[in-house]
Amino acid sequence: LIAQLRHRSRHHTLSPDDRREKTRIMQRILRADAQIRCLAEPWLGDLEVFFEKQSVPLH
Repeated sequence: LIAQLRHRSRHHTLSPDDRREKTRIMQRILRADAQIRCLAEPWLGDLEVFFEKQSVPLH
């Protein structure tokens, strides 16, 4: 799908309204991505510590 969109963007010019809509959608995606990262990064750090503890040999 990404390849198709790239191909189309090379051959079709968006109207000013469509460009604004595209920008709005992209900004919304980036905001959602930032929110997901804020929620996931602390959990990923905890997971990393958990796996580090699991790899320590028991005596």
